[in-house]
Order: sequence, then C-alpha cells, then structure tokens
Amino acid sequence: MQTEQLWRQAQITGIILLAMGLLFYHLAEDSLWGDEIFTAIFAAKPVGETIAFTASDIHPPLYYLLAGGLSHTRLWPAGPPSRATDWLWRWPSAMAGVLAVAITYRLAKALIGPSQVDRHRLALLTALLLALAPVAVKYGQEARMHALFMTLSAGTTLLLALARQTGRRRYWAGYTVATILNLYTMYFSFLIIAAQGIWVISSRQANQGRRQKAEGRKKKSRITHHASRITDHFLPWLLTVSLALLAYLPWWPVLLKLLVFRAQVGAVEGGVGSPWAFLPKAIEAIGPFGGGAWLFLGLYLVGLGIAWRKDRALACFGAAWLLLPLGLPILLGDSRALHVRYAFLLPVYLVFVAMAVGQGSRQPSAVSRGLRGRWDWWVMGLLLAALLVVSCWGVGQVYAQRKPDWRGAAAMVTGLAGPGDVVVAGPLWDDERFFGYYYPQPERVMSSPGLAFRLPGLAADMAASEGRLWLVTRHRPGKLKGFVPHPLYGVTVLAQEQPNYDPVALVRIGAELCKQAARSAEDWAAEMAAGGVLQPDFRASKAGAYLCQGDTYAVAGDFAAALEPYQKMVEIFPGWAGGYATLAKTYLAVDNLPAATVAFQQAVRFNPAWQGPTADQAAELTQAEAWAEAIALYQSIVE
Repeated sequence: MQTEQLWRQAQITGIILLAMGLLFYHLAEDSLWGDEIFTAIFAAKPVGETIAFTASDIHPPLYYLLAGGLSHTRLWPAGPPSRATDWLWRWPSAMAGVLAVAITYRLAKALIGPSQVDRHRLALLTALLLALAPVAVKYGQEARMHALFMTLSAGTTLLLALARQTGRRRYWAGYTVATILNLYTMYFSFLIIAAQGIWVISSRQANQGRRQKAEGRKKKSRITHHASRITDHFLPWLLTVSLALLAYLPWWPVLLKLLVFRAQVGAVEGGVGSPWAFLPKAIEAIGPFGGGAWLFLGLYLVGLGIAWRKDRALACFGAAWLLLPLGLPILLGDSRALHVRYAFLLPVYLVFVAMAVGQGSRQPSAVSRGLRGRWDWWVMGLLLAALLVVSCWGVGQVYAQRKPDWRGAAAMVTGLAGPGDVVVAGPLWDDERFFGYYYPQPERVMSSPGLAFRLPGLAADMAASEGRLWLVTRHRPGKLKGFVPHPLYGVTVLAQEQPNYDPVALVRIGAELCKQAARSAEDWAAEMAAGGVLQPDFRASKAGAYLCQGDTYAVAGDFAAALEPYQKMVEIFPGWAGGYATLAKTYLAVDNLPAATVAFQQAVRFNPAWQGPTADQAAELTQAEAWAEAIALYQSIVE
C-alpha cells in the first residue's frame, strides 16, 4: 500500500514538474507586450495609485498588488527594464499555472467522488491535460491576471467540494477567503459563484427528492441521513458567499460604474455580434487550437452525460461552468468578450473531458473479458493519444507566437541615438508608453501631436544639440522620405538620415506617419491576429491613426487640415461619441457652426450620459438654426 502511495505521489509530482518546465521555458524570450507593460507600469506604483488606476480599469486590483509587491523588494534588479525584469513580472503567472495543475488534480478527485475506483487515474489525466493545455501555457507566461484567476477559481471549487463532503469549518473558511480573493482578481468571478450556487442548489433539490421518496416508503436509511446532511450545506454556502460579497462592498460602486460603461460601449461597438460567430471562436479559444477544441468539447459533453447518470447536480454544475461565461457576454453585449480569455474554465472543463476518456479505463470483469473489454481499452488509448497530440501541437503553437519587440526597438535606438535625439512613437494608443517603458530616456519619447505641441522650442533644442528624429511604429510604414526603416517583429524603427529642424516639416513628418498607419491598419491587424498574441480591431486602429493625424495638425494650429482625418475617423468608426465631439470642436475652430452643431448632435446621440433635457433644448435650438445658442449648450454637455 505504501509503495502504491509513493508511486501515485511520484506520478503527480512528475506532471507538476512537466507543467513547471513548460511554463518557465523561454519565459523572457520576448519582451513584454502592451497589456503586460500596463501591468509593469501600474503595479510598480504605490498601493494607493495602483488601486486608483484599477478603479477605472477593467480588472480589480488584487493581481496588480500581488505582482507589484515583488517589484518593491530587494530582489528586484536595479536599473531600467530588462530581460531579467520581464522574467520577474511573468514569474507570478508561471507559478500560478503550476499551482493550478496541483489543485486541479485534487479537484478532479473531489468531483469524481470516492465511489469511482479509477479516480486517481482520472485525476492524473485531468492534471496532465491542464499541464499540456495551450491556453494555460499561454496565459501562464503572461504578466496578467488570467493564470491567477484560473488557480483561484479551481481553488474555490475544491474548497467548496471539500466543505460539502466533510462539513468542516476550516474548508468553509478557506472557501470564503478564496472567493474574496477571486472577486478582487477578475469580475468573471461572479459567474464562478453562480455556477457553484447552481451546484449547491441542485444537490439540495436532488437530495430532498430522495428523502421524500424514502419517507414515502417509511424508511430511515443511510441515504436519507446523507441527503439531509448535504441539504444543510446550502445555508453554510449562502453564509460564506454573503460574507465574501460583504467584503467586496468597497468595490461595488466601481463594479456598477463599469457595468454601465461596458453596456454603453457594447451598444456602440455592436457587442459580440452574432452568437453563432462568437461561440465557435470562444470554444476554439478554450483550446487546444483549431480542430482539437471540438474534440475536447465533444468529450466534455460526453462527460456531462456520464455525470448526469450518476450525479445530476454535478452535471448541472459542469454545464453552468461553461454556459454562463459564454452566454452572459451575448446577453450583456460586452464587446470585451471578443478577446475570449477563458483559461479559467479549464480545470473543471477538463475534469469532464477526463471522465469521458476514463470510461474505458476500468478493468473488464471476468464476464466482459474479450473483444468488448479490449475494445474499450483501444478506444481509451486512441482518445488519450489524440488529446495528447493536439495538446502538444497547441503548446508548440503557443511557443511560435511572438510579441511586438519593444525591448529590441528600445535597445536599437539606445545604441544609436545621441543625447539630443527625439523619438516619436505612434500612432496607436499607448505606443509612446510602450516604447518609453524600455527606453532609458522616456522624457525624449512623444507622440506626433506631442511633437507638434512642443515645437518650435523642441526644434531649437534639437538644432543646438544636433539631434535627430527617430520614428517608432507598430505598422509597416511605406517609404518615408529621409528615413531608413529597421523592421523588428511587430515594431519598425525609422532613423532620420539628415537632421531637419524646420517646425513645419517636423509636423508634416508626424502627420505622415499617422496617415501611413491608417493605410496599413488592416494589414497590420491581420498580421497581429495571425501571430496569436494580439487580436486588434483594424477599424479602431485605423480610426486611432486618423485621430493622431488630425490631432497633429490641430495642435499645430492648422484646423482646416485636421478636418479631413477627423471626418475619416468617424466614418470608419461610427458611434464614437468622443470622435464626433472632437470633430465638432474642429468645425467650431474654423467657424463652421452648422457642421459643428451636427457633429455635436451625433456625439450626444452615441453617449447616453450626455442625453437629457439640456440636449433636448439644444436640439430644438438646432431646428431653429440658432447655431451659437445650440453650440453653447452642447459644449456645456460635452465638457
């Protein structure tokens, strides 16, 4: 018995070591990409600033606080960001991924139940599938909260299962604490609580039905006692969840504000679109990539059917675990769901996949020995081989994905630039911030509008120090006169051949960079989506590039030139309230009051927060062609 126990421990230890090897393999090979740079910037700030930032972000603060805590220790390397700091930022996610494998093994044993002879094998298979899950490897190598959320979601479910099986207070207390941590990690945690609630309530109803049948036969059996015992677990669960929600009280206003905002954005951007287009994308995102996802889904459905015959409450829980996260974004119209970051589904999802595969793992009895028993083993072996092949292939695909090389771009410019050189990064949102994170002189990095704003003083400063202009863009720019391109993956650096200190020429260079980005936005978005790390909407990229071009002209005082790119901006991305407001102010700057009024009307139309009695009064003044009075009211609304 002891030898068998040691062998089992060696098996799960081997799988955990496998997960560790996969997650730490080339962990800092690529530089941080956009969202990871946000983590590094905001998590490293003081606690108060980090919490203030997350109050306007799409994620609660816990992950940022945990990851940022490491950056404040003496272990953190001194100096600018480097390969070493990139590794350290990703280390918490990698460790969370390893821990998730260990928890999932224990979770599978708890869900499968002691009556299943082969539950160790099934739990081992579940842990192995998670260790090889491409999505788990992908997010386990990113400095984001998705791996931590997967681990906590599996942990809360395990603690709930143990609490219900044993009734021990320590498990209920652990479930409460883990649920609180989960709530402060991602907003999807409410769906985890909902799925767990369906499990508890379904178990209560099922056992009440059994007890009533037993009482109808006037029998007091072990089943009746067990049923009443499980039924009583509804109140402890309700109490623990209530305590967790009470601990979440400080964050409720932030959550409500976010829900209103996301509903507005979803209405403008069209939500997730057709459910029949969104759902296949979501299933494939759970992985493994490509056709392997549908093999896993089929086995998951088979696993639900197996669970339904034995424990209908568990089957209801398994169904809710997948359906709630996939269905709710469709109902709410939340366009953020198009990023389909559903790694947290894997631990429970794979338990049911393992149940389906494990149907053929039981030793055939003496009666059933023969062709059928051997066929069960063949089926199981083929299924297991197929799962492992597609999983390993998917992990290879993850390693093949590359992130925009901001670290390499910054190193190139650092090695070649002089002290008086200026770097223009853009035109996409936050390009300036992403490049400036790695560049040792972030104060010399600016956007095209920022360059125009600081002229002509900046031009004089460059002339005095014989500085040159560098351009850094995520798009593949066309031929730009006077610049030599140096393409890296996902980023292109353009070096100025001959210095030019004419403010007008510098403004035109910045505007041309934005214009070329708008032209190549669709190709860039397709290239990044094929890479697998970014899933950009080319419309937003193109509109952002035109916004950058218009802002460059507007900051330089050439409002007439800014009108064309601003108009293209709203045509490409209709429903953008802020874009229409910018266009309206530009029309106002060139004294085109009727056009400014129409643009203001469009801005109010697409922003419910700006609608109301004042907007209605402004619309009446517009009908009367009282342009100045209408514009005054619109300005009071928008500003």
